[in-house]
Amino acid sequence: MKKLAAALFAFLFASAAIAGGVPPLPATSQYSEPSQIVGTLNALINQLNGNATGLGGYAAQPNAAVSLGSYSSGSVASPGPLVFSSFVQRGIASFTAATVAGNANLSVSITDPGITTASVCMGTIVNNPTAGAGPAVSSIVATANTLTIQLTNATATSTGSVTLSVAFQCIQ
Repeated sequence: MKKLAAALFAFLFASAAIAGGVPPLPATSQYSEPSQIVGTLNALINQLNGNATGLGGYAAQPNAAVSLGSYSSGSVASPGPLVFSSFVQRGIASFTAATVAGNANLSVSITDPGITTASVCMGTIVNNPTAGAGPAVSSIVATANTLTIQLTNATATSTGSVTLSVAFQCIQ
């Protein structure tokens, strides 16, 4: 029983570190009594599956989706940097007046106080406003407080001056 309790304890705290937007279990007797461990685990599983209060979970879930950390969006003239004043684990960064010439690269950046050299970040372009052009995220480099995103247009068609929105997510 002690091993089960230790494993549960480790799982609950590891889950909270991975999925920063999962609300803590309420401190009511329904969840805090030792005899209610099965109900508590089922409520946690339902919450992680996106089920809200009344559907097996214990807190509201916007759009029935589990939050995977802090989210924000912003816009800045290309190439940036788009500056976030607090750590944003995921979001959409829009770069206005961005031009990625044919068969060329454009480097844009995000300044975020939580990004470190150990951050693992992913990203993709959310929109392609120019027919025939094919901008894509070719690399993302995380350094202290900065995320540098390399956009590559592997076609001969320039994007022209457009707004390119990049969805990104960083894991610590």
